[in-house]
Amino acid sequence: IVVNLSLGKGVNLPRERERLEYELNGAQEGIRRLEALLNKGSFKEKAPAEVVERQKDKLNSLIETQQKLKEILSQISPR
Repeated sequence: IVVNLSLGKGVNLPRERERLEYELNGAQEGIRRLEALLNKGSFKEKAPAEVVERQKDKLNSLIETQQKLKEILSQISPR
């Protein structure tokens, strides 16, 4: 995900920060949910390998999204 923000007249920074924080919270909740699922031994034993791999891929994607959102928020937060 690459986000470029023009900090001109059209950007409401408090609203943008709020939106990004909402997305970050969603990513963090998804990470917690998938980590709990993947840490269940019964899930890994019973689910087909491709399902487990798909969930691991989703987890990695969410972790990457979380890192990028944190980076963006650090750049637009008031100093």
